[in-house]
Amino acid sequence: MALTPYDPLMYAYSGIAGMAYLADGQYERAVECGLRCVQENATYTHGYRLLMIALVLADRVQDARAPMHQLLQIDPGLTVPRFLSRYPGRGCRTAEIYADALARAGLPRA
Repeated sequence: MALTPYDPLMYAYSGIAGMAYLADGQYERAVECGLRCVQENATYTHGYRLLMIALVLADRVQDARAPMHQLLQIDPGLTVPRFLSRYPGRGCRTAEIYADALARAGLPRA
């Protein structure tokens, strides 16, 4: 990321870094990456999901409400089951943790 700071795909790198921080339990760092990701590309839905999950896991549930509303503007049909059906790691325990975090942020459970 430091080698190509003006790469037009930087939002994707921010999203990938944020998921790595989530997996490592560094939720505030994941929040930073999620914020950067949505600033770099306001239509990249992964950035909003990352940000919401990180905020909830960092015990900042109320802060996750605004990105949830923004996400539903972009992807109005998104629900927790739909997230799980798309998530590549849906068979893993982390998928359940992430799905629960999205639900706690306000994403519809059905």
